[in-house]
Amino acid sequence: MDPSRDDDDDDDDDDNWEGWAEPEDAPTTDLFSARIFDSAAECLAYALSEHSLDLAAVVAELRLDIYGRVKLVNYVRKGIAAGTSPSAIVATVHAARADGATARPWDDDEYLRPVVPDDPLLYSLGAPANGGDAFDDEGGASDAPMLHGFETDSDQASLLLETIQQMRTEMASLLGLNDSAAAAAAGVADETATDAAGAAGAAGSHPTPPPPPAAAAPAVTEGQYGSTDGPASEYFASYAKLSIHEQMLSDHVRTQGYKDAIEGLGPLVAGKAVLDVGCGTGILSMIAAKAGAARVVGVDASEILDYAQRIVAANQLTTQVTLLRGTMETIAMPEDVPKVDVIVSEWMGYALLYESMLPTVLWARDKYLKPGGVMLPSACELFLAASANDRLGFWADVYGFNMACIADELLKEASVEVVPAEALLSSPARFATIDVTSVADAELDFSAPYRLEVTRAGTLRSFVLHFDTIFDYSALGGQRTSFTTSCEDTPTHWKQTALYLKEPAAVGVGDVITGKVYLSRGLEYKRGYDISLDVEHNGVRLVTQCWRLQ
Repeated sequence: MDPSRDDDDDDDDDDNWEGWAEPEDAPTTDLFSARIFDSAAECLAYALSEHSLDLAAVVAELRLDIYGRVKLVNYVRKGIAAGTSPSAIVATVHAARADGATARPWDDDEYLRPVVPDDPLLYSLGAPANGGDAFDDEGGASDAPMLHGFETDSDQASLLLETIQQMRTEMASLLGLNDSAAAAAAGVADETATDAAGAAGAAGSHPTPPPPPAAAAPAVTEGQYGSTDGPASEYFASYAKLSIHEQMLSDHVRTQGYKDAIEGLGPLVAGKAVLDVGCGTGILSMIAAKAGAARVVGVDASEILDYAQRIVAANQLTTQVTLLRGTMETIAMPEDVPKVDVIVSEWMGYALLYESMLPTVLWARDKYLKPGGVMLPSACELFLAASANDRLGFWADVYGFNMACIADELLKEASVEVVPAEALLSSPARFATIDVTSVADAELDFSAPYRLEVTRAGTLRSFVLHFDTIFDYSALGGQRTSFTTSCEDTPTHWKQTALYLKEPAAVGVGDVITGKVYLSRGLEYKRGYDISLDVEHNGVRLVTQCWRLQ
């Protein structure tokens, strides 16, 4: 598929067709009441927190195709409209989820007709992660081949686009669109197929492609994350900029933290084989070599590797350090280094998980790390704190002009900024620990409870998220070191992630703020993250809100 195309632009001349490609932030009616949320994501988060109904998990586990997803949403809505209790509906869905049978209570075609006109929920639940919508109407496997396992990009693109064309035409009919809208949709698919056929043989012809849509087929050169053109993607191109590496290298907390950890390994690295995932300028590879590693393999898909080669040579480390250009999933390790004793990677992004680089590190761990091997870092911890910081208040009076509408829009985005420590209303509380030595990819979408005790009275305007990075090898005879990105410590290039509330609330010393944090990879851009919070103040529900980090 041509990565420069966007489904939202497929047919600007036909309002009817665009009507079923709902924007991500369209106002969405609650599944169980008349309450209106600002987005489908917030509606889904509320359904999970308030009614324990995780629609995304149901869709994934039952492998529901596009029809099954539409029917499921309308089944819930129609049941509520008929007076069925939310608990009874949720119990029925959970029973079907647990049973896994192909016959489900929402299978009837009557549930294809929307209960809520232009319902954003009908289009917000992504395709099954195992290959898209190649299922029959009953939710079982069809005879259509899945969208993976192809030998060429063009094979994969052709089947994907053929599936998209069929889905669009059938959905237009099911949703009652007119013939011209359906024809236009099919025509767009034909046009896209033509574009994709050319693009399949010319990867990288679009220097700055936008992030792929959720339904994009996985790129054979990059796994399931990032752009569809592998090493030529905008993501990897961004790391060819020298300014980014200057910023990271000059982050003393980060770079010195890794240096101390590697050098502190002692016999765990001396004479050993090391793999550096996303090596950039090669700084960690060279530190490992200086620490006594016999062989170091650095891997990076960015053009920065050209500089890294020169840097390694200039420091006379070419006999120890080998650098490979490509994605971790596609490079071939040197024949004399089939497995490694140590894997080091600086994979952390904003709010820890942004960029979704950790899955690649875990893939390398499972494929190349020897039993009992060392992962640097060994773990990371996520923290949340209450804050009175009012950065968005700037927009209320900009040289005498009211620009508050911009602040309203920014409330949907997670803000990466340096938060003043004096703005905190509570101590940071840890809500999650990610053990890099054992965590699985599937566990990187999760929810966790939190509890904050207010230590300073004020107006709760935001929550602040930061992470600590831990290098703990004490059980292996090494040392334990760490560094933090807390606003109460030395600033880093990661800063903090601020989540601004739509409805600030007054809090007093001793008040308790509780709830759940939800982190999940974005539907449209898999390297991005959606962050949701349930917030209760002294046991009274305050808000459920969702932010995008992308």
